[in-house]
Amino acid sequence: MEIRDLLNEYEFPGDDTPIIKGSAYVALMSDSKDPNAPEYACIHELMDAVDEFILVLQTRREKLLLQVLRCSERLLTMLRQATT
Repeated sequence: MEIRDLLNEYEFPGDDTPIIKGSAYVALMSDSKDPNAPEYACIHELMDAVDEFILVLQTRREKLLLQVLRCSERLLTMLRQATT
């Protein structure tokens, strides 16, 4: 059975999902210090596919931080107006 067929069978987008061939073990065991060495190519390809395929949603923590910053900004504005 093909990987894409298996993904489709379990209702994942198998036809749209990037499939990357390579070996993380080979990259891990490599003695090369060059990040562009051929044994690392599949890792770079995988990370590029992750960046393109997986959506990054704004987390609750980021939303909370933005709210705190806006509140702090308003408070500073009010304090400046009170002291002038």
